[in-house]
Amino acid sequence: MDANILFSASGKGYLRTLFDAALKYGTLVTNAHAWEESLVNLSRKRPHHLNELLQLKNQVKLSFAFCKINDIDLPDQDFPIIMGAVGAKCGYLWTGDKMHFGKFYGKHFGTEVVSSKMLAEILMKKGWKP
Repeated sequence: MDANILFSASGKGYLRTLFDAALKYGTLVTNAHAWEESLVNLSRKRPHHLNELLQLKNQVKLSFAFCKINDIDLPDQDFPIIMGAVGAKCGYLWTGDKMHFGKFYGKHFGTEVVSSKMLAEILMKKGWKP
């Protein structure tokens, strides 16, 4: 997961529901870069949700694996996100960053890049009923 998924899942809305559903069907993984970014952003924008974010940390695996990826057009700050997902051998990179990752939704780099809508569809095929 990228930072904006962690940020949004720390609330009580749809992303938290999707987060909880995804936990039932697999392991949720993030990396230190995404975790720190979500922590900083939440501290600035929604400090009242920090406790929720800290509870999420107990439910996700923090990976330190990275795999270099060539020939992908991303801003420098987004490389650790995709390199971490591929390095951790994740089936999916769940990201809400449509601006930078949107053109890669559905693409495979050893890991498939998916939006929240795409992940919901994957989970529904596995039996999740929202």
